[in-house]
Amino acid sequence: MAKAQPGVKRNELEIFLCRVLDISRTEIILQEDRILNKDELATLKKMVDARKAGKPVAYILNEKQFYGRMFYVDGSVLIPRPETETAIDIIREIYERDFEGRKIRIIDVGTGSGCIAVTLKLELKNCAGILAVDKSLEALSVAKKNAKKLGAEVEFCESNLLGAVDGDFDIIVANLPYVSKNWDWLDKNTLSFEPEIALYAENEGLQLIFELLEQAKGRAKYVILEADPCQHVKIENFARQRGFGPVKTEGFIIALKALQV
Repeated sequence: MAKAQPGVKRNELEIFLCRVLDISRTEIILQEDRILNKDELATLKKMVDARKAGKPVAYILNEKQFYGRMFYVDGSVLIPRPETETAIDIIREIYERDFEGRKIRIIDVGTGSGCIAVTLKLELKNCAGILAVDKSLEALSVAKKNAKKLGAEVEFCESNLLGAVDGDFDIIVANLPYVSKNWDWLDKNTLSFEPEIALYAENEGLQLIFELLEQAKGRAKYVILEADPCQHVKIENFARQRGFGPVKTEGFIIALKALQV
């Protein structure tokens, strides 16, 4: 059918073939002697060339799985990552322990693809309302598409952090840009396809997280953040000065709770 190409892994080629031929991975194996027609070859070549150039598979296919569901993604949003799924697990724990049976408000700040907001709405069956905000209209468009596709009733609002949002929340969750351009271990070639606005922040990657914590004072019972583990101590110290104490840290996720509610 097609042989592996330099710069493209065999499993990636199989994934591309599944998309081109609209068949399963099992069928790919069963039809290994199948000859592709001209149009199929052209489409496959376009995908392979994009991958050779370093474009992530998620952007080539316009989809990425998150917490067992398939989300639409494009170059205007960050690709959902497995480490972010931990935020869902932690929020579920908090919800079941502290809020079970109560109607609560959750806001997803910097929603991007909407993967966090949509997943929470679908996982927390009795949650009253989830608001997803982003300052990028392009990102909000993607998030709305995913909410509609997956049948999640999520509210959306254009806002720079909490700037355009009124009221208090039981849980604020945010996967904000936290990467510093000064980190010498970064694979910037791989990240070059993702929007800089969703990746990088000033102050060693902490600027937006600190701004959100300032805005969250007196407005939230819990704040759930994603950040690199090397940043966690600084975030916890900053949070304490703003009235939040750490209750759990797991992987990339920090859970903070208001010291006085």
